Amino acid sequence: MTLPGIDHLSALSPAFAADAQALGMRAWGQTTRTPRETAAAFLGCDLALGLVELPLRLHTTMARQLGVSTAYLIDVIVELAPAVGYPQAAQALVNLADVTVDQDDDPATEREIAGGRAAARSVLGVRSGGPVDVGDIVIEYGTIRSTP
Repeated sequence: MTLPGIDHLSALSPAFAADAQALGMRAWGQTTRTPRETAAAFLGCDLALGLVELPLRLHTTMARQLGVSTAYLIDVIVELAPAVGYPQAAQALVNLADVTVDQDDDPATEREIAGGRAAARSVLGVRSGGPVDVGDIVIEYGTIRSTP
C-alpha cells in the first residue's frame, strides 16, 4: 500500500516522505480499527487543527482507496461540525467533494454513528492532549500542534 501523494512528497523531501509513509502505514494498518474508524480519527484530527487542505485530501483519498464511502466521510464531517465549527466543516466538505469524484456509494449501507464517535474522540484528544483509543493518530497530531 502506498499513501496518496507520497510520490510528490518524495520529490520534495525523501526523508520526510519516508517518515510520512511509515507513520501512515502504521496508522492505516492497525488491526484494532477498521479503515472507517481510522478515517474518522484522521478527520477528527484534521478538523480539530484546521488542516482541511492537503492532510484532509490525503486522508480522504486513502480512506476511499480502502473502501470507505464518501457518504460515511460526509457523515463524520457533519457530525463534527458543532465541535470544530461550521465554517471549518463546510470547507472540509467542499474539499472532500474535490477528492471524491466517483459517487457510486450506497449511503444506506455505510452510515453508522461509531465513526463519528471515533472522530469526536480524536478532536478531544488533540485539544486536550489526553489519551484516547486512537492515540497513535492523535499523538502524531499532538506533536505537530506543539511545534512552534
